[in-house]
Amino acid sequence: MIENLLNVFFEKYHQKKGIKFLNKAKYKNAHHSFEKALLIKDSTVNYFYFSVSLIALNRHIEAVGYLEKIIDKHTDDILISSTLVECYLVIREWEKAEQLIDYLFSKFQDNSFIQKMHILTHDVILREKYAAAKESFFKALDHIEKKEFELAYLSIKNAIELDESNAAYYYLAGTVLVRWKKKKEEIVVYFEKAVLLAPQNEGYKKHLQYVKTRYKG
Repeated sequence: MIENLLNVFFEKYHQKKGIKFLNKAKYKNAHHSFEKALLIKDSTVNYFYFSVSLIALNRHIEAVGYLEKIIDKHTDDILISSTLVECYLVIREWEKAEQLIDYLFSKFQDNSFIQKMHILTHDVILREKYAAAKESFFKALDHIEKKEFELAYLSIKNAIELDESNAAYYYLAGTVLVRWKKKKEEIVVYFEKAVLLAPQNEGYKKHLQYVKTRYKG
């Protein structure tokens, strides 16, 4: 009884830590936290969180393996299924992506996100651009880690050219320019675009406000 209660406590503890690390873009730490939670209990929630941390580390093939362990029982879960579709697209498993998105579209055709993903998945040009943009995005992250800001900026600019609708790409471009100590006017353009595309994201808004009011560039 006590052991079970302790397991529940530590499972939730590691989950919460992992989520905090994800929000702070500390993806390796998040991965370790979710791994500990999964070792305590191999639940759907823990498999999903662990997969998300793998995706954040650009380990999509591994993430697919974990998502496929739970997809049979949760095909109607839009979050889990659409995440798997996106992974299939990134690793260019086109047929699997098409099959899964077709099922989701048959069940949730009124969902605007599913509609968008359905069009994207079946368009051979758009889906290739989507995968290539993701590759450039993760290259930019690698360059940032090495403090190669010019290369990071070129990579994220390429991602934006391939996929102009992804708010995260504009946000990362702005972040690179902040780290690179570029002019405020250049940075604001990217953060404003990120907020425009994702108005619900409070983090984007805070960073835009910071650059406008406190950044010395």
